[in-house]
Amino acid sequence: MAIHTVIMAGGAGTRLLPLTAACPKPLASLCGAPIMDYTLRLLKRHGLTQADVTLWYRPQDVEKHFGSGAHGVRLRYVVEDRPVGTAGSVLLAAGDTQDTVLVLSCGVGVQTVAEVLPDKKVYAGCDTYRLPGFQGVTPLEVNCDQCGECYLNLTGGICPITACSKSLVNGQCGGAKNGHCEVDPNMECGWERIYRRLEAVGRLDVLKCPTQVRNFATDQEVSKQ
Repeated sequence: MAIHTVIMAGGAGTRLLPLTAACPKPLASLCGAPIMDYTLRLLKRHGLTQADVTLWYRPQDVEKHFGSGAHGVRLRYVVEDRPVGTAGSVLLAAGDTQDTVLVLSCGVGVQTVAEVLPDKKVYAGCDTYRLPGFQGVTPLEVNCDQCGECYLNLTGGICPITACSKSLVNGQCGGAKNGHCEVDPNMECGWERIYRRLEAVGRLDVLKCPTQVRNFATDQEVSKQ
């Protein structure tokens, strides 16, 4: 299976100021190494040896630091002439991919990629956990609930937690009417969307996979079991 990896690294990193005042976000230091170092090491660890990097803010700094590749991962740079957002970055870098796209991002990024590449298999490479502090704002219609148990790999890149008004993870409730939710008639049934997406990419087989529901017990509760 050919996996086309895109590292979206074009943002100005304003939420990381003052760390990004003198360098682009991919080069901001985390425990003594640039943030993007950890992404490249993760890719290599899982056998992925080539990635496209989309850049806009101070692209020359990133290219100079990583060159043609690092940590065993070959890099190709796609420089935007203006900020085009997640969807635009993916179309620039991955629009010609033949098979599968792995997204190392929160659920918003994964769902956005799946939406702009509807005929591709799009997979999440991260489980996103909720952290305190400023969460950022997205103008998109998709959302990531940061549940720490990402289901997007089993649902065609459409989140059942946020796309379904009942947050059902094992299929629809059966109450949808004319393709719309019984709770909110203005909302399209999330599971009907999921079924159509899986059908389009030839992955209806994943509906046979049992969903692993997250254990919300604390560490202390687990140790007592």
